[in-house]
Parts: sequence; C-alpha cells; structure tokens
Amino acid sequence: GKLYASGSKDAPSCKTCHGTHGVTKLTKLMSSEICFNCHSDRKVEEKYNLPGIEFIQAYKNSIHGKAVYNLGVLKAPVCSDCHNSHLVLPPDDPLSIINKKNIPLLCGKCHLSEKEDYLNSIHGTAIQKNIKEAPVCTDCHGEHTISIVTDPDSKVSPKNLPYTCSKCHDDVVLVEKFGFKSRRFTSYLNTFHGVANVYGSTTAANCASCHGYHSILPSSDPRSSIHPDNIPKTCGKCHPGAGINFAKGPVHVEATPDVSKPAYYVSTFYTWFIGILCVMFFIHIIIDYASYRKKKKSFIRERIDGRQ
Repeated sequence: GKLYASGSKDAPSCKTCHGTHGVTKLTKLMSSEICFNCHSDRKVEEKYNLPGIEFIQAYKNSIHGKAVYNLGVLKAPVCSDCHNSHLVLPPDDPLSIINKKNIPLLCGKCHLSEKEDYLNSIHGTAIQKNIKEAPVCTDCHGEHTISIVTDPDSKVSPKNLPYTCSKCHDDVVLVEKFGFKSRRFTSYLNTFHGVANVYGSTTAANCASCHGYHSILPSSDPRSSIHPDNIPKTCGKCHPGAGINFAKGPVHVEATPDVSKPAYYVSTFYTWFIGILCVMFFIHIIIDYASYRKKKKSFIRERIDGRQ
C-alpha cells in the first residue's frame, strides 16, 4: 500500500489481485498464483531486495503447498493465511502477523495443541518475555520449506534434529548470555545414541526423544520429561523396565575432570597413546624406507661392478 501511494508501478493494487470488471471471489489457489506472479519476477526481486525466487517457490514443495496443490486440501495455509491479505507488513514490524513474537499464535491457528504446549514451554515463556533469541516454530521447522518429519530433508527429521537444536545450544554467544550448559551437541555425538544417529539410525534417541518437542521444560520443573523423577519413564519408552538407576549420573558426559574423571583419564590416555603410536609408525616407515633405499643403491652398485 505504501509503495503504491508513492507512485510505484510495481506495487499491486486492488485490480491486480481482484481484477476489474470480472471481479470474483478469490480461491486459495488463485490468491497464491497472484502472489507468485510478482514474487517470481527476478527484476522485482532485485529492485526491492525481496526474498529469493527459489525461496518463494519452495512453498509448492512444502507440506503445506503439496496439500493445497496436489491434494486439494484447502484448509492448508497459502500466502494470505500467513502474510495476511490486505494488511501485509514486513516481519520486523511488531504488528505483522509474521513478526517473530507473533509466529506461535499464527501457526497456532491450525496447530492448536502444539501452540498450547509451546507457549507453556521454556522457549514459549522466553518469547513472551520478548527474548528474541528464543526459537519459534519457523526456527525449527522452517518457513516456506516446511516438510513432514519423516522427510529426510526436514529440519526436524530424526537425523537432522540434533543439528537444528545445536544452532542455539552450541552457540557460544547464547551460552554465555543465558548461562545454559555448553557442548550439548558435541557430548551427544560422543554417545551411543549420537553415533547411531550420525550413521543414519532413525530410531536412536535424539534431542526431542528426551526433552520433548514443543513442551520442552527445564530439568528442575517436575513436569519436565528430564526431571530426575521422570527420567525412568522417559528412558522406558525405548528401554522397557528402566529403573531409578537410569536417573543416576550425567547424560551429556564430557571428558573433563569436573564432569567425569574416568572418562577424562581414559580419553587422555588414548589421546596420548594413539598419538605416540602414530609417531612411532611414522618413524618406522621412514627407517624402513631409508633401509630400502640403501639396499637398492647397494644392489645397483653391485650390478654395475659385476658388469665392469
């Protein structure tokens, strides 16, 4: 609207979307295609520094786009459902429905139970306190590229989820600012679960398996799935019969004297042992090669002397 008022010929007006004499009610498919007409124009994209065309068109391959275009599920969201129809505002505007703080309420229009779980979680509580670093739906699931969890390319698929969570939980700045424990991702990768995940296992426990998906709570909260009283139940989902011993000892074990001395000493021993072993092998190869060169020269000299 502001662009149109400034006299720009690129800005869409009422008739751009609704037509002139043949005004009809816009269907979801029609409204989306109208948006794509402008937002797929490379000149418009470059002139106004809009999101890339590939990013815009990625919607059609998302779970929402496939539901609308392939399955005809008109309850699935299109452009106007997320960006509004007439009051389209940029995400940095507090009144915009795609402003970060408003995203949970926007997605929650369709995903009701997930919204309630999220708003009561540690992340949801933080975003309501205007802590902008807290993740919202789009930080974990994406925006135009939202995929079903079983899609290997999804940001929240079992294989990719640890990497998605690590963007915040392995960020040095965020760790220092909010005081949560560091190296959660690294210490996870060093566990059996982490190794299995790296090698493609979709059943090995990942972040969400233990901490939950939307209703993530700190371990001090009695409702948390990782509260000491609840750990046997949480672990019992994969390990039937898990008892109170599962709640003993650290989970994200780091090889440091403060966290686990046995792990630290074993790790230190093998670091030095393997390092020294590699050096000895290298020295052995050099000596063996030098001996080979010496024998070869001696053999050639003997052949030359024999011919003379």
